[in-house]
Amino acid sequence: PQGDYPEKVAVVGAGVAGLTVAHDLAQSGYQVTVFEAGLVPGGMLTTGVPLFRLPRELVRREIDAILSLGVELRLESPVGVPGRTLEDLRREGYQAFFIGAGLQASRRLDIPGADLPGVLHGLEFLKLVNLGQRVDLGSRVLVIGGGNVAFDVARTALRRSEAEEAEAFRVTADVARTAARRQGVSEVHVVCLESLAEMPADAIEIDEGQHEGLKLHTSLGPRAILGNGRVEGVEFARCLSVFDSERRFSPTFEETQRKKIAADTVIMAIGQRAEFNFLRPEDGIELTGRGLIKVDPETLQTSRQDVFAGGDVVLGPRLFIDAIASG
Repeated sequence: PQGDYPEKVAVVGAGVAGLTVAHDLAQSGYQVTVFEAGLVPGGMLTTGVPLFRLPRELVRREIDAILSLGVELRLESPVGVPGRTLEDLRREGYQAFFIGAGLQASRRLDIPGADLPGVLHGLEFLKLVNLGQRVDLGSRVLVIGGGNVAFDVARTALRRSEAEEAEAFRVTADVARTAARRQGVSEVHVVCLESLAEMPADAIEIDEGQHEGLKLHTSLGPRAILGNGRVEGVEFARCLSVFDSERRFSPTFEETQRKKIAADTVIMAIGQRAEFNFLRPEDGIELTGRGLIKVDPETLQTSRQDVFAGGDVVLGPRLFIDAIASG
């Protein structure tokens, strides 16, 4: 039971890794507080996984079971703001920290037109839908990316029945938002650099996506987003190769072979990255060359003795089970 030990532990992020840590420490008798910047706990389980993949009631039951151990959950409580920095929390008596903030941001693409209205990013789009917020996509949606997240985004945009599920989740989560509207979507295109054989998405995702009606375009690289005040389409160049001889990402293009695809909305799904707005330079937390938190591989201890980290913010994008094991 929680309370056997006097030490207080702060967990940054109520995602899979953070909640696993909270569960195990609480069972061991420690006082655990989880600080979550968002509106709901669960991390990618609740904001990144499409509703058609994972029943939210199951997620809620799992989280409730963890909280029933005595874990304190503070929502809309980002760490790093005045009054809630790591140093502030130390002064409040927290003696150890676990950072499980995940990779909450999408990678950006630096091409002309990337800032036009109508350009969205994959994780942000899924979060809006999962929290029941209004998303007007128009009739033609173009998703850039060839991984599983790109197919999650594209299949979410295409599935009309999900609006009702989003509304049900909105009510349960008590988020005062309007359910996503995608009734006007008539076609969804998925465009990627890779050939069909090279695409990183699972084969079943590609097959099911095409069966549902996704239009797949391979070996194309975006060169500009077109539009006058709002997105009207994307211009691509033929991608000749994605990797160099040492399998490093280094795409080459035949710039004279161009293709334009019309779209009302463009959603970028080309990768994830960490946001470290919860850290300050004086925290002394070292990062790796990949922009992740550097830890001891055995203990997951960071460069600061009382701070540990795990999950995607250390491992990079992985499966949920990897984040659980890390926690």
